[in-house]
Amino acid sequence: MEMYQLKTFVTVAQEGHLTRASDSLHLSQPAVSAQIKSLEDELGVLLFDRTPKGMQLTPAGKLLLRQAENALAATRDIFTQAKLLKGEISGTVQLGTIAEPLSLKMGEFLNMAAVCYPQIAFHLNHGISGTIVSGIKSRKLDAGYILGTNEDEEIATLRLKNVRLYVTAPAAWKDRIEKTGWLEIVSLPWIVTPPGNIIQHLPQERAQHRKMKPDDDFHEITLEKLLAAGLGLSMLREEQAVAAELAGEVVLWRQLFCETPLSFLYLKERKNDPIIKAIVSVAKQVWGNSVDSG
Repeated sequence: MEMYQLKTFVTVAQEGHLTRASDSLHLSQPAVSAQIKSLEDELGVLLFDRTPKGMQLTPAGKLLLRQAENALAATRDIFTQAKLLKGEISGTVQLGTIAEPLSLKMGEFLNMAAVCYPQIAFHLNHGISGTIVSGIKSRKLDAGYILGTNEDEEIATLRLKNVRLYVTAPAAWKDRIEKTGWLEIVSLPWIVTPPGNIIQHLPQERAQHRKMKPDDDFHEITLEKLLAAGLGLSMLREEQAVAAELAGEVVLWRQLFCETPLSFLYLKERKNDPIIKAIVSVAKQVWGNSVDSG
C-alpha cells in the first residue's frame, strides 16, 4: 500500500466523483480509477459503489476512511517535525479570502509574512464564507477569512473585528425607501446570494421576494454591480456601501443595520503545524489587540 493510494482514496471520498477527484489530484480519470481498484484489490474489500451519480462509500469504505485520513495526517506530521528539526519553515499557503484586500489588511499581512517567514509563499483563493470553510475542512485551503459565525468544532477561529452591514438599494430607489419601514423593505425585491454567504442568514421572508440569484462564483463586486443596475435590495459592508453611495451608484437604508464578525480560520488539528503557527502569529501581529481566539 502506497501513501498516494490513500490520498486518492480520501480525495475521491471527499469529492464523491472521479472527475472532480482527478481534477483535484491533477491526474487523469483512468489513473484515479486504477489507483482505487488497486487499493481495493490489496485490501480485499470494496471501498466504493459506482453509481450514475458518482462514487459512494461502501460500509467498509466508511470505516476505513477515517484511518486513511489519520495515516495521511501522521505522514504530514513527520515532514513537519523534520522541518522543525532543520529549523526552517517553508512551503505554500493556500489562503481563502473574501471581500476586497484592504478590508482584510492583506497588504500588511503579506508584507509582514514576507519579512518574518520569507520561505513561505502565498496563493490567494477568493470566494465566499461557505466555500472558505469547506475548503479548510477538505484541506484545499490552509486558512482563510469569513464573515459570520463559525459553528464547526473542528475549525479554530480568530475573531478579528466586527463588520457592520447595511440594507442597500439602487440609487434610483432613494425616494422609494427613504421613509420606508421594515415591513415595506422586506416586501421589496431582494437579490439572494448563494448558500454560504452571510446575507443568506438574514430573515427568511426575504427569499419570497427574490428577483435574482447570482451563481455560486458570486463575489462582493458582483452584488454591488447588480444593486447599481437596479435589480433589487441586498446588504453590503458599511465601507463598501458608503463608497458606492458616494459614487452615486446606491443608497443606504440607515434605519437598521446588523453586525457580524470577520474571522480568520484554520483546522484545530493543525494548530501545531509550523506553517499554521507562522500565519496565525502574523495575523495576530497585524490585527493586534482586536484579535479574539475562539
